[in-house]
Amino acid sequence: LNRRTLKKRGDELRILFAGSVGLRKGIPYLLQALRLLKGKIPFTCKVAGSIDIKLQRVKEYSDVCNFLGRVPRSQMADLYTWADVFVLPSICEGSAMVIYEALNWGLPVITTYNSGSIVRDGIDGFIVPIRDAAAITDNLLKIYNGNYQINQSNNLDSYIEEYYQKSSQTFFDLLTKDYILNSFKSLKH
Repeated sequence: LNRRTLKKRGDELRILFAGSVGLRKGIPYLLQALRLLKGKIPFTCKVAGSIDIKLQRVKEYSDVCNFLGRVPRSQMADLYTWADVFVLPSICEGSAMVIYEALNWGLPVITTYNSGSIVRDGIDGFIVPIRDAAAITDNLLKIYNGNYQINQSNNLDSYIEEYYQKSSQTFFDLLTKDYILNSFKSLKH
């Protein structure tokens, strides 16, 4: 894993969002958080992804955010290397691959329980309530002020593997249970 150290206090905080730029991924709440953050600390935010919001909204927030549009996967490594923190405040998500990628690059992640991610609150980043711009801002300030250091253990790979195995076992158990129940139901008829 490519581990990063946070910027020294006084440098700008580099914030990255990657994904479809729309409500489902929680972009309105990140943009609101950036407005709250403006004037408190120096920061730059880059948003990579196809834009699913009105052009007027993009213009409204151009002072706090750089909308890159769709970025080829071959260029994403440059963005992860550039960033200090990854934010994906999803409203509804299966399990966002970009969170795994950000963790792999050693970035703390700010996300929601609805993102379906494996982020451990206070260890790999922060879990915030959905639609809570203030919580996003608070956690960005924690990271910037050094009140939080990446505490990812060296066994992130084993944690991901354990998480995958548990998820796979749960899925298998559900399938098996469903299969057995349906088998008994068919015998009953």
